[in-house]
Order: sequence, then structure tokens, then C-alpha cells
Amino acid sequence: PYKFYQFWLNVSDEDAKRYIKIFTLLDRETIDALIAEHDAAPHLRVLQKRLAEEITCMIHSHEEYEKAVEASAILFGGATSEALHRLDEQTLLQVFEGVPQYRVARTELAAGIPFVDLCAEKSDIFASKGECRKLGQGGGVSLNKEKLADAMRPVTDADLIAGKYLLVQRGKKNYYLVIASRSTWRSRPAWATRPPRTASNRRSTTSRSTKSSRSRCALPSARSSAWR
Repeated sequence: PYKFYQFWLNVSDEDAKRYIKIFTLLDRETIDALIAEHDAAPHLRVLQKRLAEEITCMIHSHEEYEKAVEASAILFGGATSEALHRLDEQTLLQVFEGVPQYRVARTELAAGIPFVDLCAEKSDIFASKGECRKLGQGGGVSLNKEKLADAMRPVTDADLIAGKYLLVQRGKKNYYLVIASRSTWRSRPAWATRPPRTASNRRSTTSRSTKSSRSRCALPSARSSAWR
């Protein structure tokens, strides 16, 4: 529902005027009043908001609409930590789609990791611990939508959202997702998963190469006989 809601919320002014007549059950008088209100203050996006509300409620439900609005406020407004923790995993990933992601071992979180170490050693959210401390003291750092002034504050698995995620905010617009996993190893490239070369598979490879060469060598004669 979040992406669905966002689609209608972000349509152009002209499209909103057409869509609200086509896809909603609002009467003409209400639509004309909404268009007039929108034209008076386009920056408020009254028309898009009402369009998104009507269609999201119609296709999903009023409850899902309210969840989508709350999720939008997390990224674009002053949402609380409580609102963030109410998000399900799917909505959380949709809201923060495209933000940098890092992984940390769940076992390390169970023991507790100082926030400054999490951001400057376990990840490169901050270039240095000093930068993390300085910005935190100035009120420019948040963990899960809560201001964090003490860089040594331990981060544990109790802080996880949906049992798996940490949201770090740097400044007003920079977000980072830290994912707690069983392992921090990255998946290996395809060549690293190939079996080691042995005498037997070398022979089979050589045999296949020989057959392939013979086939290629036979092609010209086959073609020449067909051309005669």
C-alpha cells in the first residue's frame, strides 16, 4: 500500500485533475471545490492527497491508508520512534529503498556495540569516530528516529526494528540501514564457487574442447558441399 499510495500522491497537477474524475466516486461539486482549492495553493497538493486517500481506501482499506501516511511521514516528516517500530518489514524496505545498507553480525549486537564503533568501524557511515561524536553532540545524529548525543551508547539487538534493522540518520536527509544477520560474509562471485580443477575434469574439458574443434573444422566442408 505504501508504494501504491505514493504513486497517486506524486502525480502531476494535470493528471490529478483527470484521475480524480475517473478513478474516484466523488461527486462533481466536491471535485470542482477540490480543484479550485488546489489551484489557489498548488504547493499544498490538496488534490493529490485527496486522490491518494480515496483510491488507497477503495483498493486497500482505510487502515492501510493510515499506515501509508504514517510511513510517508517517517521519511518526509517528523515521525516518532514509535511510528518507525510499528512498520512491518516490507513497508520499511519500501520506504528506505535505495538507501545505503550495511550488515553486522547479530552475535555482536547481542553483546552490544558502541554506536560510534557501529558507524565508523563496522560501517563507513562516518569517516571517523571524531566526526561521529562531533555531529552527535550537535544534534545531527539519530538512531531509529531518536536523537543520539552519546556516541558510546551501546547498540543491542533490543534496538532492532522488525527484529532485524537499525535506522541511522545523519543530518536531515541522509539515511542508512544496518541489517543484523547471522554472518557478515558477502556472497562469493560465480567463479569462486566453481569446483577445483582435477585430472579427471581436466580430461573431460579437453575432450569437450577436442570435439568442439572437430565440429568447427567439419563446418567448411559441409558448407562447401552444399554450395556445389
